[in-house]
Amino acid sequence: FLRFLERFPDVASLAEAPLDDVLAAWSGLGYYSRARNLHRAAGQVMNEFAGRFPDSQDALMTLCGVGRSTAAAIAAFAFARRAAILDGNVRRVLCRYLGFDADLSLRANEQALWAHATDLLPTRQLGRSMPRYTQGLMDLGASLCSVRKPACDACPLAAQCVARAEGRPEAYPVKTRKLRRGARQHWLLWLARGDALWLVQ
Repeated sequence: FLRFLERFPDVASLAEAPLDDVLAAWSGLGYYSRARNLHRAAGQVMNEFAGRFPDSQDALMTLCGVGRSTAAAIAAFAFARRAAILDGNVRRVLCRYLGFDADLSLRANEQALWAHATDLLPTRQLGRSMPRYTQGLMDLGASLCSVRKPACDACPLAAQCVARAEGRPEAYPVKTRKLRRGARQHWLLWLARGDALWLVQ
């Protein structure tokens, strides 16, 4: 990751680079779709925002590959904006803390949880408290408030946590819809001539 940042130290250098260079530098950093999205988003910043990275959640959501929670995280960490995130870890923490047992597979219930997450945001000293609050929720979900066997006794929210009081934290969050898996077939054409192999990107 540090090598990637050295190669593209700012949004302008990323936007100007050929996509092949970006993908090559991204090697080993995960899904290549993320590198493509970063490249497209850098182009948007240069073309649509005059090279200035947008600082509001709504504007950030217009960038390629940036959804609601990611936009809120960027707004909170980079610009101390009052914006709620709701990644998997934070969703679990909030559902347990609030005793939110509505089925999150339904859009209306997901929106209700977003509203609760927004209501709980700090209202004072946003410059300092927003990044700390956001990071704290993420860390809590990634460590103590784990999916299985959460460490409730060590949790700083234990006294107010509804799921802990009920003695069933693992019952939260509630999501009943199962993932439907599809089938996919691929065909591979292998063309060789002597020691040469035909390759197309």
